[in-house]
Amino acid sequence: MTEPTIICPNCKTEIKLTESLAGPLLEATRQDFERRLALKESDISTREVALSKAKESLDDQVAEKLKQERAKIVADEARKARMSLATEFDQKAREVTELQDVLKQREVKLAEAQQAQADLLRKQRELDDAKRELELTVEKRVQAGLTATRDQAKKEAEEQLNLKVKEKEETITAMQKQIEDLKRRAEQGSQQLQGEVQELELENLLRAKFPFDAIEPVPKGEYGGDVVQRVVGAGGQPCGTILWESKRTKAWSDGWLTKLRDDQRTAKAEIAVIVSQILPKGVETFEMIDGIWVTHPRAALPVTESAVRSAAFPLQVATTRLLGYRWPRQNGSTFLDCAALGLDNLEGHVAKAGIVCLTPLRGDPPASEQLIGLLAAAYGSEWSAAKLAGLLMEAGFAGRSLDEWLRDGYFSQHCELFHQRPFIWHLWDGRHDGFHALINYHKLAGPKGEGKRTLETLIYTYLGDWIDRQRGDQKAGIEGADGRLAAAEHLKGELEKILTGEPPYDIFVRWKPLAEQAIGWEPDVNDGVRMNIRPFMSAKPLGAKAKGACILRVTPKIKWDKDRGKEPQRAKEDFPWFWGWDETTENFEGTKTFDGNRWNDLHYTVENKREARTSDKGG
Repeated sequence: MTEPTIICPNCKTEIKLTESLAGPLLEATRQDFERRLALKESDISTREVALSKAKESLDDQVAEKLKQERAKIVADEARKARMSLATEFDQKAREVTELQDVLKQREVKLAEAQQAQADLLRKQRELDDAKRELELTVEKRVQAGLTATRDQAKKEAEEQLNLKVKEKEETITAMQKQIEDLKRRAEQGSQQLQGEVQELELENLLRAKFPFDAIEPVPKGEYGGDVVQRVVGAGGQPCGTILWESKRTKAWSDGWLTKLRDDQRTAKAEIAVIVSQILPKGVETFEMIDGIWVTHPRAALPVTESAVRSAAFPLQVATTRLLGYRWPRQNGSTFLDCAALGLDNLEGHVAKAGIVCLTPLRGDPPASEQLIGLLAAAYGSEWSAAKLAGLLMEAGFAGRSLDEWLRDGYFSQHCELFHQRPFIWHLWDGRHDGFHALINYHKLAGPKGEGKRTLETLIYTYLGDWIDRQRGDQKAGIEGADGRLAAAEHLKGELEKILTGEPPYDIFVRWKPLAEQAIGWEPDVNDGVRMNIRPFMSAKPLGAKAKGACILRVTPKIKWDKDRGKEPQRAKEDFPWFWGWDETTENFEGTKTFDGNRWNDLHYTVENKREARTSDKGG
């Protein structure tokens, strides 16, 4: 490695930089560099101090600026909030004022309505007092006239008596001969004569029980039936017509029902009744079969009272019509005391499914609103709020609403009117504010699966909609929704048990062999209400405590104990219950002894009935 050299600027001599020569030079250079470096470091420290002070000053300025802006924003927002609150307060004040005005108007209307109702009740009392006074006056005048008439008649009778005595003596012989002839015909058991006697007895019974009604024998060749009863209300207005048919034969014929329905339409009668010594199988005293009342002569009077009372209670008639029960007045006869209505005029108000709920469901109005629509169409120009109040008064619900009557009065009155054989059923879940539905029994027991479809519609459409609504109310925290939902879901379970038909929710008809017993809800309307209603009276509302309480609004007075009489010999495999039933055993198979007792409260499982059907087909 060569040593570094430098050239002298004066003599241009090249001089080698040895360590001894370069040492002082390097030292001087190093000191100079360190001095300059120290100066630089001092300068940098001074600048850093200045920058730190400048930064602190800038932070203070930013903080001050932020403080000022924050104060400004707070002030602005406070001003806006005060303005918004003032506006909202003014709006609420206006709303309160408007609500107070509406409340005052409603209080005025309520007072007017209460006054109108009070005036109506007062006028009704005045009319009743005036009516009683008029009747008393008329009775006094009639009594006075009768006294004079009796005296005159007595005098005339005494004058004519002597002349008539001889005439009567002459006719006695002829009458005795006729009496002997009639006795001989009666002893021969003439069916025609017996029938005529029963017809006369029926006419006399009706005239004695209903002196204000027109009781007329049906003219020969005009139309079928024997007697027409034209029911007259308390006010003298026509309420409807009942067609009576009297039968006294040795055997029952189902053809009578079809013929009497045709005669009923021809006569434009609201109700038709067959009085017969021989009744259809399963009917002990009376029953409504396919729209026709069938009764034994000993029960004719109670059936008459039911028929007349139903014709005289417009709300009962209108409710059954709303549920789809077909009255002949649809085809041109009168409805209540109004002019005849065409079919379409009322059909538009009829519940096609045979189901009407008391609360609005599935877009349908509540039952009370639907019933008012039908009544308004039926009465036409005569319809008014006063008319409705009068109808409710007749039904024992004066001063109360139509909804209250439907909810608390209709079904119990219906059961009484039709002697505990209701054909419009009121189902509920046991709660006054819960699910309520009116159902046409003839739809619920319809043929070819119609009854089952109707029950499924009730469960999964109407009750399903109610359950969905209660679930929504439950989520929204509405008071009472929990209880209503639990009651409705329990009712759904009970109805599904009826659909399935396991005991005690099964149908039993003692005159049908085991292989023909209903499996699940497949009723036969011809078996009657008593047989088909048992599953619904076995089903209980949630938490039911009252004795006999069931999912019907009122429990009908129906029993299924032993009927009178003995059954003729029956095969044990088909009718085991006639072979010594012990009154407790389910799926009873019979003992060795046939007793023929007519028990009605047996239960058979679905499996047992299916086995019987399979065995019957195999045989």
